[in-house]
Amino acid sequence: MQKQTKFATLDGMRGLAAIAVMALHLNFTPGVPGRMSSAHLSVDLFFIISGFVIAHAYSERLTAGMSWTEFMLVRLVRLYPLYLAGLALGLLWRISALALHQPAAMTAVDIGRAAILGLAFLPAPSNGASTDAWPLNPVFWSLFFEIIVNLGAALVWRRLTGLALGLIVLLGATALSAVAMTLGSLQHGYQFHELWAGLARATFSFFAGVAIFRLGERAMAPKLPPIVAVALIAAILLCPVSHGVRAAFDLAAVLIAFPLLVAAARNNPGPIMTRLFGALGAASYAIYTLHRPLIGVADVFKDALALPRPLYATGFMVVVIVGSIVIDRVYDLPARRWLKAHLDAERGALARTPRSSRTR
Repeated sequence: MQKQTKFATLDGMRGLAAIAVMALHLNFTPGVPGRMSSAHLSVDLFFIISGFVIAHAYSERLTAGMSWTEFMLVRLVRLYPLYLAGLALGLLWRISALALHQPAAMTAVDIGRAAILGLAFLPAPSNGASTDAWPLNPVFWSLFFEIIVNLGAALVWRRLTGLALGLIVLLGATALSAVAMTLGSLQHGYQFHELWAGLARATFSFFAGVAIFRLGERAMAPKLPPIVAVALIAAILLCPVSHGVRAAFDLAAVLIAFPLLVAAARNNPGPIMTRLFGALGAASYAIYTLHRPLIGVADVFKDALALPRPLYATGFMVVVIVGSIVIDRVYDLPARRWLKAHLDAERGALARTPRSSRTR
């Protein structure tokens, strides 16, 4: 049987989830509607899809001996160009707020420290202006933990038996349950005092995605039509939930619903929906990494725009979605190609260098 190479329905899920996170964060801008009370679960869905897709793309190579350093270089090539763009926008956001003497502005020292540490994906403390561990771009917490679980997977891949994988998923589920029951929801992991929650979310969801891939057909619920699978994801992310049942809802979504929907979503839609889902999936990373500092920049100048609130929020999302599709094509893809070519050239030069010359 020919190996499936494209998962358009998963692309649609990723695109929808990125838009949901953007709408959620728009609510945090004073006076702008758009709260999606369950959209924070988009990140857990991202991790599950990431585990599945990475296992699909790299399982054979990692099993055959691909080193963890080579794998992590590949992952950094994928993540870093848009990460760097998001960091630059975060600098623009915070410097603008400082220049305009906004009450909650970060200090120049805090901005500089966050920028330097941010170049290496690391969190940075701030003296009260922001409670986020990544104050230049708060969504970076999930990319940090994506790198952590990617590294962990690469280090243990050849010893990751079915039993070991099952134990990791079980421990991750236990830690995830502790997050929800202790903190009241899964909307945690991006502040210094709760980084353990971010690790729990990433660990369970990423390795659950790996498990779904390994189980293959055995993991699949009855195959769902692509539009139904994406619609069910939308229903979960849009679902308003009261505080009293928030922890239970979050756990049910992440531990049960998302894995089943990802497992059941391997069918590709027709040509038109495949193109639409593909475009949204390709733009999803740009939407995710760029929207939060753009909201911050827009917030700095929002009063000068004097737009009605619904028009402001809707227009912002349309601009970011369209802009992300363009950025994916004119910046991210070329940047990744350049980085890959550069690294391939370096590896080729190293391979041609006599071993004795490398130690001199």
